[in-house]
Amino acid sequence: MAKRISAALGIDVGTQSVKAATVRMTKDGAVLSGLGLAPTPEGSVDHTGILDPMSVGQAVKAAAVESGGCKDVVFCINGSQSVVVRLLEVPKMTDAELSDHMNWEIQRNVPFAEPNVVSDFRPVDNPSLQDSQNMEVVMAVSPQSAIDLILSVVKNAGLKPAAIDVEPLGMGRVLDTCHRSDVGSKSVCMVNIGHSTTAINMYRGGTLAF
Repeated sequence: MAKRISAALGIDVGTQSVKAATVRMTKDGAVLSGLGLAPTPEGSVDHTGILDPMSVGQAVKAAAVESGGCKDVVFCINGSQSVVVRLLEVPKMTDAELSDHMNWEIQRNVPFAEPNVVSDFRPVDNPSLQDSQNMEVVMAVSPQSAIDLILSVVKNAGLKPAAIDVEPLGMGRVLDTCHRSDVGSKSVCMVNIGHSTTAINMYRGGTLAF
């Protein structure tokens, strides 16, 4: 059984800066207890992902210390060569049938040259398909090498990996968890403007739609 943690350090590595946020669970829910920021070493990250895990690890360590020193890390993975997230409409099927079908879909949709990948998928509640014979599924696929790079960064920072999240899905959970009463139930377009890239994601009731 996975260890239940009471606090986690969220890490986002950009081409310009490394951001860290410590979130602790209290009786009233999740509370932000610390923030950290460190410059990304020049040439260590580009739009494809992390290039130098040693120097990025040192930047992550600095940001982690500034945010309060929590050791359990939730890392956000992004980059065109590090992860692909896709929504697929497939016929309604059982969990076992869906698992077999998604193994085929993942192989068909993988854009990476590397044969070893890490993947996951989940059915998505799409009201427009309620009376249809189809269902919607979101899948995320990452090369094993990209996951290994993240684990190397975490190790070089002296931290412990708790989870690896996918940026568009993580932002959807923020909407659903933190803003459910105001925008969590609506259709929302979230624009994340970074130093060198911009990501546009659309959510329907806190669930990724595009």
